[in-house]
Amino acid sequence: MALVIVSASVTSFILILLLLGPLGKNADLKARRISDAVRKVKVEKYEELEKSFYDRFFKPIISGILRRMAFLIPKNKRQDNKALEKALRYAGISLSVSEYTAVKTVVLLLSFLTAFMIAFGLVRDMGIRLLILTVGLLIGIVSPILFLRSKTEKRRTQIQHQLPEVMDILMVSVEAGLGLDEAISQMAGKMKGVIVDEFQMVLRETQMGKPRKEAFARLAECADIQELKVFVSAVIQAEQLGIPIKNVLAVQSASMRDMRRQIAQEKGMKAPVKMIIPMVVFILPVLIIILMAPVAIQLMEQFK
Repeated sequence: MALVIVSASVTSFILILLLLGPLGKNADLKARRISDAVRKVKVEKYEELEKSFYDRFFKPIISGILRRMAFLIPKNKRQDNKALEKALRYAGISLSVSEYTAVKTVVLLLSFLTAFMIAFGLVRDMGIRLLILTVGLLIGIVSPILFLRSKTEKRRTQIQHQLPEVMDILMVSVEAGLGLDEAISQMAGKMKGVIVDEFQMVLRETQMGKPRKEAFARLAECADIQELKVFVSAVIQAEQLGIPIKNVLAVQSASMRDMRRQIAQEKGMKAPVKMIIPMVVFILPVLIIILMAPVAIQLMEQFK
């Protein structure tokens, strides 16, 4: 009798589980989807509020206007935009080509309007007015280009200066038993800088599922630095061929140290050449005056 009761209970439990199990799974799935959707909306809402006023208000308007004006750009100009996009990437400027073009246009208009107000508000001579307008126009054209080059060179110098230290920390971390991702995370927690931010971006992209090859290929495009490109190529080849990453990091660290030493030696050898111009312009005339002034005074007294 007891066996019959136990068997009936087990059978009833199995039947209830088979009948109500799918309903429970569907209910759980719906609840999970609703929870994920609410969480996603909250996250997107918070992310939207964390953006700057420019990103929330002006950027969509400018992007819409430039998108409607895209048909006015010639095809060859669109091809040139790839080079400009690479230049913006090298400079670390988070603007699209269209936004940078809009900024250049605004700078040009402001420079020309400022020159126009100065020329026709303070000057009466027409020749000087034309000169001021020309200078204002040239400043508006050249200043964005010079700013972009200055940012690119400054960023390149920062990366070259910090890259050997980054390689040393990665090498020590990997030799201590950490993986490459953990070593990058460890390095990012101890250092700050442009190249550290780029490595953090690589780490985030790989964690989001992007192939490491593509993430590191993007790292090589952050600056026009041959050492960085060689490092990325070595890491990708090591991953494909199964070479221990610590060996690659050791070789790259030593190579970058040598390269940094060579750059310092080159700068030291160029220093005397660069000092010639200040010496000729500022020091040599003073020496000539000091040496020749007494002779000139004596000659003037004799001819009186």
